[in-house]
Amino acid sequence: MNRICPPWRQFELLGGRKRMADTNGMDFGNERAKDALRIVLEIVHGKEVVDYENSSHRLLFYILEVHAWLGHPKATYSSGMDPKMVGTQGAQFSPFFNKDAISGCIFDMEKKAKYLYRVKDWLLLALVAEKLRLHDVMQLVLDNLCLFCRADKRELPEEARDCIKDRDWARIQDLRLIDKNLLNKREFYVDKIFKGLRLLSHQVLYFDGGILLNEKIFNTYQDYKVAACSASMAAVR
Repeated sequence: MNRICPPWRQFELLGGRKRMADTNGMDFGNERAKDALRIVLEIVHGKEVVDYENSSHRLLFYILEVHAWLGHPKATYSSGMDPKMVGTQGAQFSPFFNKDAISGCIFDMEKKAKYLYRVKDWLLLALVAEKLRLHDVMQLVLDNLCLFCRADKRELPEEARDCIKDRDWARIQDLRLIDKNLLNKREFYVDKIFKGLRLLSHQVLYFDGGILLNEKIFNTYQDYKVAACSASMAAVR
């Protein structure tokens, strides 16, 4: 356990590496940081089922920070296992993280907020997704990020930063999230938004002219998430 639980700010990376892990980004007075330390130590001590439900994005980020300080261990072992068996070929082990549970937690977070970008410092989840290779979560992040992008820039938009610290913001920038594919997706969303606005303006013209929507036009409204007026809906029905 000396290798797993060294003194604060002296987390020595496992796996034979000599450099020390960078702990300067962790606020040890933050309750989420304390929870992250507790959860990781529980995993190290053999806890097999960790409840990530209702975990915040900041807590998930801190958990991965602590995990990195320990040298990115890939597996954990039962607390009842003979210490001499740990790390041997015949030892039974579990993945250090339940990726499905973490992914589910993030999607629940997005569901409660309606949109991921409404979650404070939501771009931290890009680091979580990248570290754990959560492709579905990364796609969710990119889907939200493209709403903030500009066609002529590949830098991360400052309006998506919220209160993310300089150190963490630099790490997110290093991921180079904005590429040609993301800008193409942005263009698709922009076109869809303008199409929806045109449909809204047409609806005003239809209403002023006393023209009722036919089924084809009504279905187009639904495709673009544009609510038809109640009178038009009644006519279609």
